[in-house]
Amino acid sequence: MATTDETTVPETTSLISTPTGSTPEVTSNSPITPRPDDPPIQSYSAHGENGTCVLIQCGIQFEIHYNTTEQKQASRVIGVPERVNFDGGCNQPNNTQSLQIQFYDNWDLRLTFSRFDDQAQKKFYLSDIDLTANLSKELFPDIDNPIFRQNIKTTFATDTITASTEGSYKCTKEAAFLLKDGTVMSTFNLQYAAFQKNITDFSESGISECSSDVETSSDIPIAVGSALGGLIVIVLVAYAIGRRCKEKGDYDTI
Repeated sequence: MATTDETTVPETTSLISTPTGSTPEVTSNSPITPRPDDPPIQSYSAHGENGTCVLIQCGIQFEIHYNTTEQKQASRVIGVPERVNFDGGCNQPNNTQSLQIQFYDNWDLRLTFSRFDDQAQKKFYLSDIDLTANLSKELFPDIDNPIFRQNIKTTFATDTITASTEGSYKCTKEAAFLLKDGTVMSTFNLQYAAFQKNITDFSESGISECSSDVETSSDIPIAVGSALGGLIVIVLVAYAIGRRCKEKGDYDTI
């Protein structure tokens, strides 16, 4: 999937994080721009001696910036397709695990997850996004100078989609990761767990949610309460009107 788009992040997007030591070129306050069809939601995993250690389920797309033949700056949204190859490593140096996804012609996405201790509780987070992109004429017809295997690597802080090793991280809304060169990686219906022992499915407990999902969940009781409150008012008004009409009828009879 490849469609042309402007450099914006929709207001409905959960802005997850920016690279360490950098200032993002786009913000979550940008106007909403029509988006292409969401990329397919798929499962990816990494395996080791103790079975599956990393499990990710989501749709992924990238907004890539380039110069056109007319010497103008443009961007194009590239989604990770259904046909991919993936693998990873469970016993990486420095308490890390990784997942690598290969797609299209010479496109590679490597996600690195790191483990750390937080008040005696073991947690993990997304520490690195390493994208190798092939900016070819096939995917970028109006590109001025095609780039073979452009590397875009970004390191994030420990608060980036963090969860306990006993649970998982979840963000059902679109989440945007701002990379150093202005590239935006977006995920859809994201849920992932790392540093697991032969995980086959996500546990219903220990889920850490992104802020946009938490806000949506808190809005539901408010909406239900408002609806019930409105219904009670309507019932009381109807009762009062009915009682007045009955009293008036009794008076006329007398």
